[in-house]
Amino acid sequence: MLRALSLAALMLLPGLATAQDLLGTISASVDGTEMSWYLTAEGGESQSGARATMGVPMVDISLWGNPAPDQLAALKGALVIDFQAVTTGGARAMTPEIQYLEDGYAGAWIALTDDVVSVSLTSFDKTDSAVTLAGNFEATAAFTDDMATMQTDPTRTRVITGRFEATLPLQ
Repeated sequence: MLRALSLAALMLLPGLATAQDLLGTISASVDGTEMSWYLTAEGGESQSGARATMGVPMVDISLWGNPAPDQLAALKGALVIDFQAVTTGGARAMTPEIQYLEDGYAGAWIALTDDVVSVSLTSFDKTDSAVTLAGNFEATAAFTDDMATMQTDPTRTRVITGRFEATLPLQ
């Protein structure tokens, strides 16, 4: 009993237990079911990120939403939103893609073209070290069980609508 209490006490001490840093959140309705995802980092590593190319007025954004706040790179249940933020004349999202990895790579819902997915930015602030952004998205995602080819079944779709907010380190 004393050993269990000692272990529990050690886990409460800062720095000894592994903890994720929360970079942001995604909230969405998937065919009417409300869900939440968490953008996390640990030790400078994250599946989410912002990448800028010097001299190009664009930032590549990847938001990897884990189904639980203590996960770093979940496959099953993850929601991934990718787009390019054009930063001239007010930030706007271009070439958006959404992947809801409901069963990991074995069964996912994807929206990869402008005619089935849209992302709009409600705020966007870029500094030398980070990007802080928020926005809304909407997709009619089709089912695939072959993530290698991303062949979809157009008769099986899910509507995914939601919002995100994040502060991402700039790479």
